Amino acid sequence: MFNRIVMFFIFYVCTLQLHAQHISPASIREETYLNGTWDFKSNASGEWTTIQVPGCYSILRDGKWNAAYWDPFGYPHSWTGRGAVYRKKVHISPSMENKHLTLHMGGCLQHYTVIFDGKEFPEVHDGYTTAEFSLGTGFKTGEYLLEIRISEEKSWLNGGESDGFRGIWQDVYLKATDLVFVSKGIFVQTSFPDKSIQVEVPVSNSGKMPREVSVRCFVTDVGNPSKVIKEIGVAKQFLKGKDSVILKLSTQWSDPHLWFPHDPHLYQLHTVISDPNGKQLDWHKQVFGFRTISWDGPNLYINGRKLYLRGHGGHFLGDIQGSKEYFVTWFKELKKLGVNFMRLHLYPRQAALYEAADEVGFLLESEPAFHFKVPEDQEFAKKNIWVILLLISEIILQSSCGACLMNSDGVVVAKNPGLLNMPKNLILPGLYFLQISASFPLQEICWGIITITIPCLQNGKSMDTISQ
Repeated sequence: MFNRIVMFFIFYVCTLQLHAQHISPASIREETYLNGTWDFKSNASGEWTTIQVPGCYSILRDGKWNAAYWDPFGYPHSWTGRGAVYRKKVHISPSMENKHLTLHMGGCLQHYTVIFDGKEFPEVHDGYTTAEFSLGTGFKTGEYLLEIRISEEKSWLNGGESDGFRGIWQDVYLKATDLVFVSKGIFVQTSFPDKSIQVEVPVSNSGKMPREVSVRCFVTDVGNPSKVIKEIGVAKQFLKGKDSVILKLSTQWSDPHLWFPHDPHLYQLHTVISDPNGKQLDWHKQVFGFRTISWDGPNLYINGRKLYLRGHGGHFLGDIQGSKEYFVTWFKELKKLGVNFMRLHLYPRQAALYEAADEVGFLLESEPAFHFKVPEDQEFAKKNIWVILLLISEIILQSSCGACLMNSDGVVVAKNPGLLNMPKNLILPGLYFLQISASFPLQEICWGIITITIPCLQNGKSMDTISQ
């Protein structure tokens, strides 16, 4: 009996290793990049030409602080600040038939609308961050027209230097998955006090037929994806046709390698969906660090270690800041000078920036900078200010900025500068929400032009206050 148990254990461990070593996520998910030459028509000229993607066709010509922004393309000045239309024929290969197709837009400024094969999607506002569009299923081999329409309207965000930027400035690609797949929004929550990890996995079935699947989550080091470090668990799930669920898996983890700016160790969560016969349907990867942000009075901590912020401000400079390599170099040079924290001036940014900060060990304040208006009735506003701010915060949580910053553990802040029609003689506190929503653990450290008192909330309970 003992020998059988030993043999079973050896077989189980070997199976885990084989899963990680010999099955490639790239062989399950198919991605076709659409970067390159597109047809293009500016509203200024009304004539069709060609253009390279990614890259802004319009920048802020006058620059800022008496210095012109670098213009890498030299497009006509008449295009500046104007709307436009991009078009490209997208080839659907035989391997994409009977798959679920998703269009990934890494970033497109400012407001834009996607039209694929005649189907128009809702307009995206302030396209600094990633957006994905579910194109659906049932496509046959052939060519389909993709059209991106750029609006004339200016940015809704604060800060006039952004107004001149227009165009597809990040990668565009088509993603083909099985009809059952991990949809966007996987969330990893680590707890230093509890020595635990919990994951929430959104799983969708875009087919008409019900499906029975198993979902396995395990962790590897980013630098060594072939070695399984932690098994989180396996869940079996029955999905109805056109159905979506969120699965929760958790386990204790007594000895993780903790993330800290001086030692930014990163893990990779692997989520594998299989059918009852063991065929792998989807494989999703998510990078994360094991960390918990907390506070005691005015002091901030990461995993129980006191955090000292030595800050710097960063403004959006356009395409020159488009790549992850740019940010890695920038953060490393700042760290050589003793800087470990940066305020991103008024704009959410593309996912590559936050990935670079995670890898280098850099802290960021990201500002959605939404404009909103408090009701003009002063007495009503005073009585209901907390409800108003909670609603505003929910808008931020559900925004594209929120989706972009998932798994960058931290807090969400609402603060005075963006408010209009504030009640007179009202000292408005900002709001800290420490991982208040499982769908949005945003890394934000409070910054304000004015002094504000912040009551900290955790799980709906008031915590200590922090003054900034």
